[in-house]
Formats: sequence, C-alpha cells, structure tokens
Amino acid sequence: MKSKKGTIFHWIGIVVVLALVFVVLSPTEFGVKPKGTWQLDFLHYNYVEGEKQLADNDQLALQAGRETVFSLAKKGGFTHAPACGSVGGVNYWNKGQDFCFLNVDGEVNTEFNNMYQKYDKDASYIVSRHGKELLGKTEQQVRLGNEKGEHYILNPGFRINLGYDFDEYFLLQDQAKKYVNECKSAEDLQDCLEKVKLSYWKFSSCENEQFSSTPDGKVAFCIKSPGNYAVLENGKFVSVEYRVGLDFGMK
Repeated sequence: MKSKKGTIFHWIGIVVVLALVFVVLSPTEFGVKPKGTWQLDFLHYNYVEGEKQLADNDQLALQAGRETVFSLAKKGGFTHAPACGSVGGVNYWNKGQDFCFLNVDGEVNTEFNNMYQKYDKDASYIVSRHGKELLGKTEQQVRLGNEKGEHYILNPGFRINLGYDFDEYFLLQDQAKKYVNECKSAEDLQDCLEKVKLSYWKFSSCENEQFSSTPDGKVAFCIKSPGNYAVLENGKFVSVEYRVGLDFGMK
C-alpha cells in the first residue's frame, strides 16, 4: 500500500509545477516582465529602426549618385564653368594650348553633395571613388533611444554601386588632347577631325550630328560613353553622354 506521506508530496509537486507554468505564461498578471523584453524593445525601436534609416540613406545616396553622373556629364565634368570658358552652355576643356583638366575627385564630391542636399539640406559627405562605387563618410551622427538611457548611435555613411566609372573622363581628356594637337593647325578643321576622332565623338549632337565651329576654331561635341555606360533614370536605363567643347585656335 502506497504511503500517504508520499502521495501528499506527489500532489504538492504537481501543484508547484503548475503554478510555475502559470507564472511563466502570464507574467504580466504578477507584475513580472518577461526576460529579454527590454532587449527586444531596444532592438525594435533602436537597432531595427536604425538599420531602416541606413537603408533609406543608401537609397538616397544612390539616387544622388546617379544624378551626379548625368549632371556632370552635361557640363563636361565641371561643377562650375571652368577657366577655359563656356560657349552656348558648353564647357570647354581647353583654351588654345592650355587645358583645364578635371579634378575628378573634387568635382564628384562637390556635385554629389549638391544633389544630395536636395533631399537633406543639412547633409554633408566626404565622397571618394572606388571603381564603380561611391563611398561617403560624414562626421554627423544619428542618436536613437533615450538621452540618458539605452541608445543607439548611427554613422550614416554609405557605399553604393553606380554601375559607372568616373575614370572615363581621363580617357576622354587624353583623346581630346590628341585631337587638339593633331588638328590645331589644319587648313580644313572638319576634314582633320573626321580623320582622327573616334566614332563615339559626335559633332554638336549625339542624335543629329552636324559639324559647326566658331570663327576662332571652337567646336562643340557630344560624346557617347566609350564604356557604353547606362545609368538608371526615372525607371529606365539611360546612356551617359558628355557635352564638351574643344578650342582649336592657335592663341
């Protein structure tokens, strides 16, 4: 026959286990916060929110980077009109024998910030190039969470892939210098240029090519990207085209 004492302890054990299960399943009824709740809240309201902000920031940077590609290409790579001058909205790469070679890194940094500040006027980045990627760093920080309690600090830098390499400017300027050297003294400037220029260098327009020059030997070009780069714009890929002027005068 089973011991009465053993039976009593058996039922006491069952009651204790059931009570513990009830407390675990209904912690708020007893004023007990489930273990890990504040960690989950922190992750949700700070870390996850922070990562969302970084993703949004990357998307804005990508948009500004694409706009930078097209904006600079239309201006021959210059943020502002160069010392070599501008005629009819076309920036010139040289004035006689003197070339206004691009500071590509500086122009990209300036133009990118100009584009990005349309979305965030207080933003300021130091932008560097790495192949087809742009990297952005900033001293600004974003703080999420309590001022004196748990918080999360973001450094909203970015690394984006444009699918485009700004080094293409160096190739084009080397070609431009060759054209000027070979045709600066030509009796028939158009004939000389037709012989030396590559097919993606177009007179005046990429769509409707037509030779035209000023009396002092200035010629405007539209250059199709030799690397066949195309960048997303308004939902579709658009070929990169450069607007550039060259001066074939002797002065």
